[in-house]
Amino acid sequence: MNRKPLQQGNLDALCGIYSIVNAILMVNKQNTINAKSQFEQLINLLHERKLLIQAMTEGLFYKNMKEILEDRNVKNLLPKTSIPFNGVETPRLQEFWATTSEFINDTDNSRGVVIIGIAGFHDHWTVVSEINANSMTLQDSSGLKRLSRKSCTTHHGTSSRRHILKPAQSFFLRGPTQ
Repeated sequence: MNRKPLQQGNLDALCGIYSIVNAILMVNKQNTINAKSQFEQLINLLHERKLLIQAMTEGLFYKNMKEILEDRNVKNLLPKTSIPFNGVETPRLQEFWATTSEFINDTDNSRGVVIIGIAGFHDHWTVVSEINANSMTLQDSSGLKRLSRKSCTTHHGTSSRRHILKPAQSFFLRGPTQ
C-alpha cells in the first residue's frame, strides 16, 4: 500500500494555540518574545486546566480561547482584548470587514491583530494581520496566506463563499503600549 507519510499537524488540532502565539509575536514590538517559550506556557496552561487532550484532538472552542486570552500571563502580552461582536446578532460581511479593517488599520494605537474563527471549508483559528477592501492577510499555522473577500461570508457558506467568518468568535487584540 502506498501511503503518504503524515506531516506534523496532520493529527493535531492546535491552531488555536498557534494563533495566540502568532498574535503575541505580531503585537509585541520587542524581539525578546520567545515563541517556543510562549507555546510551552500555553501547553502547560491547557494541561493545568485538563484541556490538553481535547485541544490536541478536537481543537479549542470559543470558550477555551476566551479563557486562555484572559489568563494573566497571556493578558500581560495581549492586554487589550475585545470581542465586539459577542452577544450580538451576526453582522453582514460588510460590517464585520469594516470593523476589522478599522481596528487593524488604526495607526493611533499599538499594533492590532484579530484572531478569527473560520468555519465552512476550514474549521480553524487564524490571525488577520492586514486587511484591505479585497482580502485579509493571515499569519496562519496551516499555511493559509490570504482570504479573498469574495470567498467569505458571515452566514451560510455557498460554493463561491466557502469561508464562514465567525464575528462572535473573533478576538480583537492589541499589545502593550510601547
